[in-house]
Amino acid sequence: MPTKFVLIGGVSIGVAYVWFSGALSYTVVSATFVLLPVLWMVVKFIGNLKFEDSETKLNMRMKPAHFHGYQVGDEDIPEELRRKFEYDISELMYDPTSTNSIVNFETVKMNTECIFAKTSKLWGSCDYNYQLTLEENVKRSIPMFMKFSCVCTKRGLDGFVFELPEGTSCNSEDDIQDCNRSLEQFGEGVCRVLTVLSDYDPSGYHCMNKSFISKRGWCFEFNRETYFITTFSSCYPESHSRCAFGARGGFILLQPEISFALHNIPDDTPDTNWENPKTVRDRIRVAFRENGREYLIRDTVVYPVAHDIVKPLALHDPVVEWWKMNESENREKITPKCPFLH
Repeated sequence: MPTKFVLIGGVSIGVAYVWFSGALSYTVVSATFVLLPVLWMVVKFIGNLKFEDSETKLNMRMKPAHFHGYQVGDEDIPEELRRKFEYDISELMYDPTSTNSIVNFETVKMNTECIFAKTSKLWGSCDYNYQLTLEENVKRSIPMFMKFSCVCTKRGLDGFVFELPEGTSCNSEDDIQDCNRSLEQFGEGVCRVLTVLSDYDPSGYHCMNKSFISKRGWCFEFNRETYFITTFSSCYPESHSRCAFGARGGFILLQPEISFALHNIPDDTPDTNWENPKTVRDRIRVAFRENGREYLIRDTVVYPVAHDIVKPLALHDPVVEWWKMNESENREKITPKCPFLH
């Protein structure tokens, strides 16, 4: 029981006992009971001061610039996830807004015809280490991608960028060829990145293990968040909607599907008002066409989304089956659960 309750209760009982025994006058007893509320407020005020002072000191101890890999402003991280991050992967945290992937992607962001791109809020993968394999580099960014999946909606984040920089090995057996040297090699690089993320999906869904990737109904999913994926590469010409605008290398942009709703983007439609664009989709499609980067718009909204993740070089070329480009027998076996969250 709090001390202030004991104090007030004890005084009340003592005064009542003395009064009934006839030791105090009515005036004194009345004055005492009038002063009791005042005494209560004083005790409560002192208690609040001590509590607030203790809380302030606690916050000062627990919220320095980087507390166990967390930054100021990370208070919206779920407590359970916070504890796991603090003790398991704190050394892998970094500032996701100023990595090389974000800096290098800036030229794409500022030049693409998408009207939302320039103001989009993006996080990026950690700086690429050429001493490691592509898979090992992706694993280093999984903790931050996990954090992104937890806070993207609350913070209004629009996407997470994984970079395949120039010189990235296109396969584990040949460290010379570049992932961006050809469309096939780029497709393999995309497949390898998404496969690692899928293997370490903490929800255990592992979307890249599904047999229906090439069919309607599949989408990329991580930590129970679904993503719309767009890729860009230097292997595309400037007349292509997925060109890198001079940036060297390639990029994989994972956009939470909820972000489209946050920007009030209307539902997809095969219809476009080319002469008098009215909707956001109309204006984006018209802008791409007017700048010589027209992209395929199907006559239906029900189609496999995997077909558009890695675009063919020409508008009506066959679909790039990128999801089949990492079916090696030597693929690393990954434990079902995300090891960072054990």
